[in-house]
Amino acid sequence: MSKVLFDRVCDIYDSENIETVAYSFDDKTMLIRFKTGAEYHYYSVNRETFFGIVCAESVGKSVNAVVVSKLFPFERII
Repeated sequence: MSKVLFDRVCDIYDSENIETVAYSFDDKTMLIRFKTGAEYHYYSVNRETFFGIVCAESVGKSVNAVVVSKLFPFERII
């Protein structure tokens, strides 16, 4: 797997569980880093999903909806 360069990196300050959400427009890869240190890459994510998450009233609930939906292939990085 090649290294992904993320165009948008959003540090999340008001979430109990989510630390960072990032997105690569070219690769359509979204990174979710949890405050536990776990980091996941989600693949084939459209930009609307990314912006929907980072602009949501509750980033944690939005991330949970993506994770639970299993619509996107993912890989644990760390």
